[in-house]
Amino acid sequence: MNLFISSFRKINHSMSHRRFAVVLLFFTGIIVGFIYFLGMCIDLEDTIRPEDYLALLNDNDTYGCKNSIRIHPEVLVLGDSHAYTAFDFNMLAEALGTYRIAACTLGGSYTETFLFALKHYESLGELPKTIIYSTSPRQFWEDGNKARMLFSQKAQIASINEGDLLFSIQNIFAWLFIKNENAHQQALARVSEHTPLVEGMNEDDIGRVLKDSESTAENLKRWLRSIQEAQITDGSEEMVREIGDIVRRNGINLIVVAIPESAWLEAQYPDWLRDNYYALLDQFRPFARRVLIYTTSDVGLGNRHFINRSLKSGYDYGKWSDPDYLDSSGLNADHIGAVGAVLFTKKAAKDIVDALK
Repeated sequence: MNLFISSFRKINHSMSHRRFAVVLLFFTGIIVGFIYFLGMCIDLEDTIRPEDYLALLNDNDTYGCKNSIRIHPEVLVLGDSHAYTAFDFNMLAEALGTYRIAACTLGGSYTETFLFALKHYESLGELPKTIIYSTSPRQFWEDGNKARMLFSQKAQIASINEGDLLFSIQNIFAWLFIKNENAHQQALARVSEHTPLVEGMNEDDIGRVLKDSESTAENLKRWLRSIQEAQITDGSEEMVREIGDIVRRNGINLIVVAIPESAWLEAQYPDWLRDNYYALLDQFRPFARRVLIYTTSDVGLGNRHFINRSLKSGYDYGKWSDPDYLDSSGLNADHIGAVGAVLFTKKAAKDIVDALK
């Protein structure tokens, strides 16, 4: 009898623990769900000022994608990382007359990425009437990382209309504490500080360093290998035609912008690769409002505008004039720095506005 009572108590005690665990999980689920939906319901404008949002589009590629629907865009910028570094989005917004600019410009994107993005935004009913597609030669060729990169890019784009718990927590935190962040003012201060330093660099000195370090600098060798192995993607013209179908079907004002790369990198492309790139850009002309092709010289850029891209404080620009200096790691050969972005956007924004008239 005592054994029976003891066993019953153990079972009852065990059931109490199970009930407690179930109840705890139930209420935890309610709290987590509440946090998730609260975070998703907060408008972007309630978490950040427009000028700071636009400034943060230059910080990384995922921020723009994740918020590209929340901003309720009137203009959508698509392409690769060339775009998020090349455009000063506050200057672009001022020229276009709207701060509702979304940017989904994932690093290493391809033409396939652009086509997938168009289809996804279309399926969500979120395609604005104006789209700026920023291009670079690499978007149209094959490389060893393409399958992996495309998988990652498509996954990120497919999730732009979905939230997650961390995203919701960040929204709530921003709503409560970060509304007065001064990202735009900080960006302006950095550009003001570094502009005379960048413009004071000697292009001949930079050219010598780049030439002398081509065989030793890994950042330059990597580009030279990629160009040597480059092959234009089969079916590129068909993809462009499919892009055209979506543009026409949705009445989109498409502006294609070929982003300039450093003078050093532009000089490395063989004629056949450059000619194929321009020929593919020509395929956009029947359905795009304008195809704008820029080189560094077109907008007054030099190799100096691709050095210390993010304007790190304390960077030693003067070392490039040292005759013994051979380290070109400060050059980001295909990404315009923040100082150069001001020059580029001044030119490109005017041309985009003219194209939309």
